Amino acid sequence: AEGSTHAQLQLAASALAPAGLRASPALSAPASAPRETAAGAAAGCALASAAVSFYAGRSRWRRQRRRAAAEESSEQSVRTGEKSLQFTPGDKLASARNFAATRFFAVAPWDKNVDPKPVFVVSDNSGDTAKRLSRAAFLQLGKSSSFNGKMFSKIDTEEAMQEVLAKAKGFREPPLIVATLTSPELTKFTMSRAAELGVPCINALEPVLSAMEKRFNMRRGCSMNGKKQKSAIDEDAISDSLMDLAAGEDLTVFAVSDSTGRLTSTVARAALKQFKDAGIKTITVCPRVNSLEEVDYIAAQAFATNSLVLFSFASPGLSRFMRQQCERIKVTYADVFMPTVMEMEKYFNYPPVGVAGGMDMPALDTSRLRWQTQPV
Repeated sequence: AEGSTHAQLQLAASALAPAGLRASPALSAPASAPRETAAGAAAGCALASAAVSFYAGRSRWRRQRRRAAAEESSEQSVRTGEKSLQFTPGDKLASARNFAATRFFAVAPWDKNVDPKPVFVVSDNSGDTAKRLSRAAFLQLGKSSSFNGKMFSKIDTEEAMQEVLAKAKGFREPPLIVATLTSPELTKFTMSRAAELGVPCINALEPVLSAMEKRFNMRRGCSMNGKKQKSAIDEDAISDSLMDLAAGEDLTVFAVSDSTGRLTSTVARAALKQFKDAGIKTITVCPRVNSLEEVDYIAAQAFATNSLVLFSFASPGLSRFMRQQCERIKVTYADVFMPTVMEMEKYFNYPPVGVAGGMDMPALDTSRLRWQTQPV
């Protein structure tokens, strides 16, 4: 400041330094300044203190603004149903940590079975795929005989979906809705309205359709009310660096599972009906996958053929490793099974068993046991 002694300016510069602020060269330039007085030194300290307080206050204000904006965005996404227990390809570590924070682990009384609460199974078609997926996910918590599913098929309008949501809202505890919807507009309406009513809901088919849009570089061919619908996905998001390499080649879809693979291939065929111009002639079914080596090999084969990977693992570890390998080599993928299992885990307040086939245990063939009696 004009009129300040050199010592005052030096004090101001030394006080600003800890705050990460760079002093002007004028503050540190050597000069023949007059002898400072105690009053002058105090004035310099006051000047420095005021500057530090100003900049520190502004930094706090900016942090508070960013934190408030992030919280508002998070709350808005929850209200609109955009935030779901689903795995999003391409998520960064921060997103993964946020996802991990939502992971629900229940401590169940092991002498009791899962409470057979109702599940609304909703489809804009016949509902076979939705019913199979819902039942398979429930088997991770209880036996198929305990599955209390109510089927709603041909729900392809907002009016029809509103009736389903109204029925769900009529329960003391709204049932979980597991849907397989192809229309992005109907999906957005359903998720938003369900969030408003406090009805738990997941569109289990959406991750698969989104992955196919990205892999095939085309929009789904869904319709609602008999009219073609435009996808809500941004044009810039529908891209794949490997698509140019795949030109002229016969793509396939890998349907990977630690069980028979029927569920994954059924979901793949149902979704492929929306992409008849994609030229997909085959589905490569990979059943009984239970090793990291085979998972790694599948990802490598998908990369070599520029293909899409759909997988359903009961094991969270295999599911995580499959996503990891696909992310590493930039293979487009979708988890068919685990998001629905996690929604059911939260809804039923009961942990999944995490084993292929679930709780419907077949009779044990004791002749295949490899038990040994060994000396102590």
